[in-house]
Amino acid sequence: MKPDFSKPALPQLPVLDFEPQWRVLQGVAYGLGQPVMLGAVHIHIRMDPSFSFAALDRAMLRYVHEPLPDNMAPQSPELSLVLRALHWAAAVQRQANVPVFNSGKAWPAAHAHGTTRLHVAVPYAAPYATADTLAWVAKAITSLLADGDRPTGPGPLEADFERLLGSLQNFKPQGVNTFRFLSAAQTLDIPWRQVVPDVYGFGNGRYCRWLESSYTDRTAVIGTRIARDKLKTGMVLRQAGLPAPTHARAASAEQAVELARQFGYPVVVKPADRDQGLGVSADLRHDAMVRAAFHEASKHSGNILVEKHFHGKDFRLTVFNGRLIKATLRIPGGVTGNGRQTVSTLIGLAKQDEHQARRARERGRDLLELDQEARELLTEAGMSPESVPSAGEYVCLRRRANISAGGTSVKVEQPIHPDNRRLAERAADALGLDLAGIDVIMQNISRSWLETGALICEVNGQPQIGIGTSPGIYLEILRELMQGRSRIPVVLVLGTAGRVDQRLMELWQTSGLQVGRASVEGVWQGLERLAGAQPNVFSAAQILLSNRFVDAAIIVMTPAQIMFYGLPFDRFDLVVLRGPDSDNQWDYAELAEMWRMVLPHVAQAIVSAEARPQWLPEAQALQTFGLSVVQCSGDGETMARAAAGLLPARTTAP
Repeated sequence: MKPDFSKPALPQLPVLDFEPQWRVLQGVAYGLGQPVMLGAVHIHIRMDPSFSFAALDRAMLRYVHEPLPDNMAPQSPELSLVLRALHWAAAVQRQANVPVFNSGKAWPAAHAHGTTRLHVAVPYAAPYATADTLAWVAKAITSLLADGDRPTGPGPLEADFERLLGSLQNFKPQGVNTFRFLSAAQTLDIPWRQVVPDVYGFGNGRYCRWLESSYTDRTAVIGTRIARDKLKTGMVLRQAGLPAPTHARAASAEQAVELARQFGYPVVVKPADRDQGLGVSADLRHDAMVRAAFHEASKHSGNILVEKHFHGKDFRLTVFNGRLIKATLRIPGGVTGNGRQTVSTLIGLAKQDEHQARRARERGRDLLELDQEARELLTEAGMSPESVPSAGEYVCLRRRANISAGGTSVKVEQPIHPDNRRLAERAADALGLDLAGIDVIMQNISRSWLETGALICEVNGQPQIGIGTSPGIYLEILRELMQGRSRIPVVLVLGTAGRVDQRLMELWQTSGLQVGRASVEGVWQGLERLAGAQPNVFSAAQILLSNRFVDAAIIVMTPAQIMFYGLPFDRFDLVVLRGPDSDNQWDYAELAEMWRMVLPHVAQAIVSAEARPQWLPEAQALQTFGLSVVQCSGDGETMARAAAGLLPARTTAP
């Protein structure tokens, strides 16, 4: 339904809406590194060229945390408004950890009766997520332009935004590691794709690596299975001469009490097969606490451990490829006094903190509250909820330091003793884990554990890595994982399969590479045929993209196929313009749109037949992307040799 501009609420203010029908491509296009959906947007009044977006930009900051990029000053205010909408839609999805890393493109379509229509191409991780977010952004723009910069308080727009954020949770990858690795890949210009839900491939061809959260494709299966069982983990650690807990399984609350008395209080009760502190109760000092802890742990698992408590500070030491890469100190949940307010008041203020509120929403409960555990700790410290801690005094309200229990992590700033580094590295090696989080309790990380004592209380085979204390950690891990290579060279042959692509493959393979070739007729790796005729060329190209034995690739597509599917790779070293076969002709309007889709993804040049200059993109477009054109005779041998001459003499292959 179109807005009624006869009403005085929106005098001469722009209102936009996106057409409900989208064309969803499987591949990339228009310079966007993710699959795209194509549609159109309408702006229902003409905008004054001097229109100021300042009030709208300030108002949107209440919802969108990312600032606008610097390139928001195009030729027309209509285009500027649409680019803002595309940026805000992508940013909202990123806030919900939906991996959409580009803002989209827009270009004019037509003006009619005071309405401006623009074409748009937007990247998506899930089409419904992008479409719903764009619809909310359009509604928000209309509402905020009507209200100006005045804060209006909670209302329909805010309620719709909360509903949107809730629905976007259905489209995000599991956990936070995956989104952060995908974001790191975007920063490092590493291509990525979803393999199956929650498993992503980084790089293509020979350089492809898989990640599932912080599991890599080389993480030991046996080691991860052992790490899930704390009793078995302790056995392996002891065999390696490492400090493991004194613990035993308890089949009942009374057996847990017997074990606690045998080990001597205080003790820890926890599930043997759960991570992230689920069901863990620490520093238990009497029988009643053990019974209550056993019942709490039983809610999460039927496999319960009683463990001798070890006093010290709680450190998470992250190891990757045999090297300690991160160390954090985990502090149990609590509040810091200011000399004026009570513990109870400080807890209330802490709940209002945006970071704490987000963590509470993610877990469906408050992480910091005056429950029985907090009251017991206050009593042990000689305090009550009405006590007023002095300025800077930390009041501990949790017995364990897990983030899921309201704990916080701080980066270890003091020097780490080499023995303590080796302790974590040896623990990861003992279980055969390439990436692991080693939870160690010790008094002083700057002194050797061999002198002060230590306890490895847990080994995490799929650790939450976190960016709060080390913003560049995901970049560091992904760089090391990829070893500096993520793309195989790819040539796009525009036309139908024939002499050009076959001969180019033969010439390219003389450099010692395994060259793959894909078209609707089939998929080859050198002389070996990997697959027969495919339902479409996009499916054929995907076979090469995921083939870890392919060093280079040739993809044969027609303009119509590109228009329908998009591009299977986000970058092509060359385009060879072979042309249609004798039974077909190309539509020049279709060619022009195809070049708009393709040119931003071409890295080097276009090889073309001299006799067909009308097939080439406009000179201005070539200049925009810094591309050259190599023209030669149109026979397959000459075109193949011209293309081969532009490719590296040899691309290093393992």
